[in-house]
Amino acid sequence: MKYCYINNERFTKISTKNKDIDYLQLDVRNTQSINECIEIVKKKYGKIDVLINKAGYGIGGFFED
Repeated sequence: MKYCYINNERFTKISTKNKDIDYLQLDVRNTQSINECIEIVKKKYGKIDVLINKAGYGIGGFFED
């Protein structure tokens, strides 16, 4: 399971206790940060199966796009 989170303190504690969880620090307001996260995930796992944005912020576009 991969989490992308802007505040890494919270997930450092979680991922230390559960080795099945990885996290990446990500700022969804920054396109470069988003692209870097995508590349890291693709390099490690090959693809992204599901992406859920719970950040309360999004860059315009329809879900189908």
